Amino acid sequence: MRTSRPRWRFTRRGVALIAVAAVLAVLTATTMQFRYQTNVDYASATNARDAMRAHYLARSVMNMSMLITKVQHDILDKLRNNATMRTMFPDIQISDFMSMLEVPMCGSKSELGDMASMMGVDAGGIKGLGIDYGQCHVESFTAEDGKINVNCANGQPATAQSIGLALTGLVSSPAYNKLFEERDGDGQFTDRQMFVKALMDYVDRDESGFGVSGSSEDYGYESLKEPYRAKNYYIDSPDELQLVRGMDDRKWEIFGPQLTVYGGCKINVSAVTSPIQMMTLFVQAAKNPNDPVIANPAKLYLLAQRVAAARSLGKYFSDLQKFVDFVKDPDADLGLTQATQATQAGGAQTAAPPGLPPVEGLELDMTKLGQIAKAGARRVYRIVASAQVGRVEKRIIGVWDTENPNQNVRDPAYRRGAWLYWREE
Repeated sequence: MRTSRPRWRFTRRGVALIAVAAVLAVLTATTMQFRYQTNVDYASATNARDAMRAHYLARSVMNMSMLITKVQHDILDKLRNNATMRTMFPDIQISDFMSMLEVPMCGSKSELGDMASMMGVDAGGIKGLGIDYGQCHVESFTAEDGKINVNCANGQPATAQSIGLALTGLVSSPAYNKLFEERDGDGQFTDRQMFVKALMDYVDRDESGFGVSGSSEDYGYESLKEPYRAKNYYIDSPDELQLVRGMDDRKWEIFGPQLTVYGGCKINVSAVTSPIQMMTLFVQAAKNPNDPVIANPAKLYLLAQRVAAARSLGKYFSDLQKFVDFVKDPDADLGLTQATQATQAGGAQTAAPPGLPPVEGLELDMTKLGQIAKAGARRVYRIVASAQVGRVEKRIIGVWDTENPNQNVRDPAYRRGAWLYWREE
């Protein structure tokens, strides 16, 4: 008996199933691609929005800082010109209180409310203050007047000579002996004299070596793997000085913060906060170059540290004579000597505050000091503002000169004051 073998039948239902699966696969891929692209576009739009917000928040902080310098220069600094008002308004710098002043603009609504409640003010009806979508603050607000302006190497011979003296004093401390006895980052030996000479020659406009008659500027910049030439003109930023021979990372870490290219050509003793910069003044202006304080790095640094902290202790140097008097015997000027004597005599316990060990004073020569230094109000401020909105961070670095002529005067009251440097990151 014959049996028949079953035959497979091909129907349209199988083809339809395959077609549906293919369509679903294509739609899934297309949907995923559309979703991914949409998310990318949304994130890009969000970042663009946040970048704009962060940018204008940082700009607002810079504008607020500019207003503060205006108040400082036109009101507080002028009040100190009067001897009577000087006792009522000592060396107050509004920039020291930026962490409080930035709250109305950069703080959150809750921070603004807390601050207003402390002052007995109802912040509920205040509009336009406080932010709820990001944060901003002033990273630093410092005066540039307490630094050495290397651009003054392009000034008159006497001015250039004073800058050379200041740079010499900057590197003269015996504490830096090892720094100038070892090879630089580029493998060369650069002593103090060569280092100062290279700094001056990089900026000054002539082609002859500084301080050496008849010599030429030859530091081998053109023979490097990536050759360049000395600027021989005003530089725009102190960062350019890293190209100078001998200025490796170690020297830049120590001496870089003491150099500037803005403002006047004399160091303002009222604005010096760095002990290293203060040591520069002592070395160059000491009446006796062989004074034991000058010869002992530890004593010199302790004295420089005490004088650099004088403003925080309530001292203000309205003129160089007050500075000279203070340096001669800081402890007596601050009343620490009398306090120690009273304690030893069995009097009230009025010992010196913690962290203020006794220091030896130094007698300065007014003529020498007047060549490289001055006293009084600040002129140039370096401001760093930052803002963050979402994942976007913006940072603006600016240098404001209160005396520089404004090239876009709209109001006679703002004839002076301009940004000398502006960088956005």
